[in-house]
Amino acid sequence: MIHDHPSQRKGHLMKTKWNNEFFVKIGLIPSYWLYYKEQFGFTLQSYLEKLTEVAKKKKSRAVQRMKEKG
Repeated sequence: MIHDHPSQRKGHLMKTKWNNEFFVKIGLIPSYWLYYKEQFGFTLQSYLEKLTEVAKKKKSRAVQRMKEKG
């Protein structure tokens, strides 16, 4: 299948890889971390852990809702 914008298609496939943790590993820092660092004293590692925790909670809730709906 020919796709007019292959990078767009690839972007949808790479959503799970291209997260904040990935960008931190390649040397880029998230802008929200700069805000949280100044406001609450978050380290980069604690910020990533918090994001991971929130994402897991959100995903488990989404699975639970799907089970409730059938």
